[in-house]
Amino acid sequence: MDASIHNKPAILHIGNTASVPYYISRAQRKLGIKSDVLSFYNPPYWKKIDYYYLSKLPFPINRIFRLLWVLLFFRDYDIYHFHYESILFGLDLPLWKSFGKKIIIHYHGTDIRDKKENWFYSKNADLIFVSTPDLLKYSKRARWLPNPIDLDEINKVKEETAINLKILHAPSKTRTKGSQLIVPVLKSIPETKAQIILVTNLEREKLLEVMKGSSVIIDQMNEIGCYGMLSIEAMAMGKTSLCSISEEYLKYFKQIPIIRINNQNLETQIKKILDGKYNLSEIGKQGKKYISRFHDDLIVARKIMHHMRMAKLC
Repeated sequence: MDASIHNKPAILHIGNTASVPYYISRAQRKLGIKSDVLSFYNPPYWKKIDYYYLSKLPFPINRIFRLLWVLLFFRDYDIYHFHYESILFGLDLPLWKSFGKKIIIHYHGTDIRDKKENWFYSKNADLIFVSTPDLLKYSKRARWLPNPIDLDEINKVKEETAINLKILHAPSKTRTKGSQLIVPVLKSIPETKAQIILVTNLEREKLLEVMKGSSVIIDQMNEIGCYGMLSIEAMAMGKTSLCSISEEYLKYFKQIPIIRINNQNLETQIKKILDGKYNLSEIGKQGKKYISRFHDDLIVARKIMHHMRMAKLC
């Protein structure tokens, strides 16, 4: 239990985008806080959560179903931490406020990117977070909260001995990750040079095992300009990650040990890897250090509590 946390509100995370809420919740528990995750969508490549209620009812009936489920929990939690979206796209926030709930809105990507911020979120939220710094420009009140990772969990994943160079690309969504540009380049690599592994939507535990047995992991190549959870997991494992990172966001990522790629240099960067021009072992070591400094789940959880104290939520 963290002695710096005096008032410990009970927190319900609603939504489990990329398993980020799961990791936050478990870290908050380590700090002695009651924290659970409720979601109505949870594919196999995300972590299993506390409360999962799947409904195949059509819209808008499915939203009423979700609203009723959240109402069942209103006596047990002081703070509702919404990830990606609330139950009724913001219209429900005044209801939760009338029950005395504190509201945290957490944007993760396409929920706000290139869009005008939801008025109900901006006016009713007590705190607003974004998972990557490129999203800050879409919300005036938002604070950047790096996505967390449980390093103890990563260290427990079994590792296969990689005799040959293995390059993995494992997108959750191929279009948004730029797979249409990445895959042709990977398929052109001779089998004698490297083993190419292409997978999508693997069950999470299996994906982590495949990652642990790989040498190089290609995250994404798009216009977003920030790295995702795949790079975080890769670096936590001591693997070399390739990802597109824009110049304008480098100020947020201090000496990040990622090999930067884009449409122009992807083939060149991969060729350098194949030719041994990069010290993959050293990049992996630096990646582990980077993750322990900025993405360790307890560090992220303490940042949340700091912001909550500043906003007088605890």
